[in-house]
Amino acid sequence: MGLYSEHWAEPVAFYRWEGGLRLRLGDEVIGLAGCAATWEVHAERALFRLKRGDQLVAARAYTIHADLQQFRNGDTPFAEAEDFDLLLLVTNVLGDAGRRERVFRSG
Repeated sequence: MGLYSEHWAEPVAFYRWEGGLRLRLGDEVIGLAGCAATWEVHAERALFRLKRGDQLVAARAYTIHADLQQFRNGDTPFAEAEDFDLLLLVTNVLGDAGRRERVFRSG
């Protein structure tokens, strides 16, 4: 169970496999145990960084999707900014221990 998107013409998947969360960036599959992520936006560019301790595991800089550029929190009760950007969702899930444990589990 998981989610799939494309950023910068590169496939991105966020999923749970064999009990652990995984992130696929292109052809690289990264186990997310012990990882933390940051996501920053400056103008229309996002910077995603994934670290395990002090080691940088992955980084991507990209132009954010037009829908996210136009989105403002509070415009709709049915969406949040992370609904428009998979790497923002990854960042938010990794930053919340309860959510990290619950995401992509059935039941």
